[in-house]
Amino acid sequence: MIMMTIEETKGTAPFRFRHLGYGFYWACNLICFQSTVLFSSVSDAPSSVTVFLLVSIIFSVLTHFASAALILQFPNRFVSLHPLPAGLVVAVGVICAVLAGYSNSYSNLFLVSAGVLTGIGNAWSNIAWFHFYGATRPERTSLYIPVVFILAIALYFIINFMSAVSMAGAIAIVVVCPLVAGALLSTNIKEIQASSFEVESPKQYVLAAQMLWRIIIGAAIFSVVFGMVWQ
Repeated sequence: MIMMTIEETKGTAPFRFRHLGYGFYWACNLICFQSTVLFSSVSDAPSSVTVFLLVSIIFSVLTHFASAALILQFPNRFVSLHPLPAGLVVAVGVICAVLAGYSNSYSNLFLVSAGVLTGIGNAWSNIAWFHFYGATRPERTSLYIPVVFILAIALYFIINFMSAVSMAGAIAIVVVCPLVAGALLSTNIKEIQASSFEVESPKQYVLAAQMLWRIIIGAAIFSVVFGMVWQ
């Protein structure tokens, strides 16, 4: 178990824009999984979205569980893990999704790569932002989350509207969103400091790891079956 605290400074404003960066990541996530903006140039958009979604879900689940195992063994490294590369990974995944519609020979390769990168990047971003919000005082988090949701929805509609005017502009916004989220979160790292670490005993860790792999395998099988049925 890892416990974190954020240092409070008298006179500082409780509401800062950089604390809302998760909204930019969330907007990108909505466009990836709730819109066909990235696949507008693909001949068979529904099938492409299904493959992309399936691969992304599988790798997101695997990354979440792998992170849960690693954090028990290397808690200090997890705390020092920089969030900016997570945004870069998602941005590259978005670019691969777009390129899938423009490359006939390597369409499937770009599509699978997009799913892998966004899955890993999404899990990384989620863990980093949840780590930050978990270290924030509850009264502040209760204010941030609704505003983050409003920001994400607003960006979602702006991007969809932009796609009707300029598809290149809409895609550019989607690519920039995870980068902005990662950059804003990186400025919040200095506010977080480890207060204490409680690492489980080796015996408990082995038992947890054994159960973890069963969950990973079960989640992967469920994701594949779910994707086949949905398709």
